[in-house]
Amino acid sequence: VNVICYLQFLGYERDIYAFGSSTDSDETTTSITPASWAFFTWSIMNVLMLGGITYQFLPEGKCIIIDTISWRFPLAAVQNTVLVNLLISHHCIMAFILALFILYYSIPCMSNRVQETDLVESASQKLFRQFFIHIPLSLYKGSITTLLVLTLFDAFSRKAEILAEIITFAGLLVLASASIVYSREGDLPSSITISWFLFALFGSQKTTALIQWTAHVLGIISILFI
Repeated sequence: VNVICYLQFLGYERDIYAFGSSTDSDETTTSITPASWAFFTWSIMNVLMLGGITYQFLPEGKCIIIDTISWRFPLAAVQNTVLVNLLISHHCIMAFILALFILYYSIPCMSNRVQETDLVESASQKLFRQFFIHIPLSLYKGSITTLLVLTLFDAFSRKAEILAEIITFAGLLVLASASIVYSREGDLPSSITISWFLFALFGSQKTTALIQWTAHVLGIISILFI
């Protein structure tokens, strides 16, 4: 089941790139649309997740992934599938609500279950757990945080330029603040994911210099707190 769920994550990666990134002729490009490389973190997450899928076939991996995380990973895969379909069909209010649920329930639920597992592990087993479980979850957490801001903007600000400016600046501040908070909590992959997004936004903005340089400054600030 987990293998099928992983293939679902992998299959929708292209749609995430399509929804969130900008092209020169794309009518859906907004003042908070980043360059396509903003979502490279999804590719890294999927590569590391493949390691986790392989790791589950080892005895220690089975204990963590199959016995501990259990049904939570398939549930996350289903939620991710629904989220991506809502995004590409621009049902952004529903996508925003679902992303909130994933961010504040599904991801913490998996993370907490892994952290609460009382295992006697060797150094290599701890390394496997860090790279193939904790880091992918952290990257997913940071990526969902950026999607929250994108969906909020897409839902409420396309038809009003002044509102678009307000939501853009508010969204940038929220992202920078979230990056700093995640960093202070020791969640560096999530923090780096958001900082990466801010720099990608700086790289894509060619019409609104104020937003472009605000994203750049906030990206630098968020990096300094890592």
